Amino acid sequence: PFDVVVVHSQSRFFRDAISFGIYERKLEKCDVEIVSITQDFGNDPTGKLVRHIVAAVDELSSAETAKHVSRSMNENARQGFWNGAKPPFGYRTIEAEKRGDKIKKKLAIDPKEAEIVKDIFRLHEHGEGKNGPMGVRSIVDHFNAKGLSHRNGRQFSSSIVHAILTRTTYKGFHYFNKKDSKTGRKKDRSEWIAVDSPVIIKPNVFDRVQSRLKSRRPTVTPCVLYTSPSPRD
Repeated sequence: PFDVVVVHSQSRFFRDAISFGIYERKLEKCDVEIVSITQDFGNDPTGKLVRHIVAAVDELSSAETAKHVSRSMNENARQGFWNGAKPPFGYRTIEAEKRGDKIKKKLAIDPKEAEIVKDIFRLHEHGEGKNGPMGVRSIVDHFNAKGLSHRNGRQFSSSIVHAILTRTTYKGFHYFNKKDSKTGRKKDRSEWIAVDSPVIIKPNVFDRVQSRLKSRRPTVTPCVLYTSPSPRD
């Protein structure tokens, strides 16, 4: 149903030369034209060549910008400041200092959420009443039965509870620069940056919980095998 895709400049369509070429070709097959309101390339062979050269330059510019932004964010983390992402459950961000027009932020404890975090660790270590320590699934069922919710009204799930139980932020340090923002792959540990954070869970309690989680992994704890009774039984 479309004849044209209008963009401010070609870089607003894609900053990846290969992706630009792929989607330009797909749109051409559907007789849809890409029009930049600030760049007039034309549709002749020369114009198409210039368009692809500009796409390659846009990709290089994007990569250089990303490199500088990453360097700036890493330095911000080394100085102990929060980099603007949503803080982990149990925390909020507060203004730490102002440098020119830039406001530097740090993590602070959110009292209401922090109590839930403490509850999760307590239940995993000691349980509720006489039933003993609770596993991740049991904690989820316990919270959902009580009507407790995560942020934005989300119900607790096994992945949320497990992430809370394994997040080092609660014992005093948060790791920044752990993953590649494009691929999602975990970086080498030497590239991680540890940022101090307010303690919600005492380090010795946190470490005990990690040991317990590790001992309960299927790769560590062998499955129980059940055999059918023999015909004679």
